Amino acid sequence: FLSNFSSSGREIFWLDYTDRKLSRFNEFKNILGKVSDNSVVRISIRAERDRDNLESFKQKYPKICPVSIQYNDIRDGECLVKLLQDMFKIAAQQALPATGESVFQLLNSSYYKDPIRMLSVTGMVCNQNKVPEIKRWFKDWEFANLTWENPHKIDVPFLSIKEKLYLEKYLPTTQKTGRSLARVLKYKIDSDNNNNEHIEKLKQYEVYYKYYPYFARVSI
Repeated sequence: FLSNFSSSGREIFWLDYTDRKLSRFNEFKNILGKVSDNSVVRISIRAERDRDNLESFKQKYPKICPVSIQYNDIRDGECLVKLLQDMFKIAAQQALPATGESVFQLLNSSYYKDPIRMLSVTGMVCNQNKVPEIKRWFKDWEFANLTWENPHKIDVPFLSIKEKLYLEKYLPTTQKTGRSLARVLKYKIDSDNNNNEHIEKLKQYEVYYKYYPYFARVSI
């Protein structure tokens, strides 16, 4: 489908993968070069660490590895997601060179467990002259990433329906530090022995609770 795709106007693509093959970056570049301006493209890939050394990692992804890549970039989980995002940036620049009319404007990037760590990058293909306007559209969005900064971390806790309904009485909070929810809950979630991680998960919930999925078995 991707190889035979021909644009007929504005499109929305989500390339959703469970691996991290070089071909995924090439497919991303292929789509960027085919869609029309004002199209949205999102790609998700696996962001777990491999056993590669630095040279083998470079050999896996020729031409899209940053020149400044270091060993710690592929060994540390936080550094890896930023490295992969930088590789998408390079791939986008190769697909839509600065000498052309269109660019890939990043809108959002985030990493999360699903159940393995995943990275998702979302942006818009647009005319270069429209970039300032698009940035104005999204500048006040709390999840925006318009300048290829570190991806947003999503690590919400697993909550029961009872816990979710109880905590929603105290939302939204003003500080979004996780501490106020920790005080009212009075116990640690996710069977976590690390107090800081427990609070960090509640902080995440304060940010993302509006988007927290709710699953239930119902009769219709």
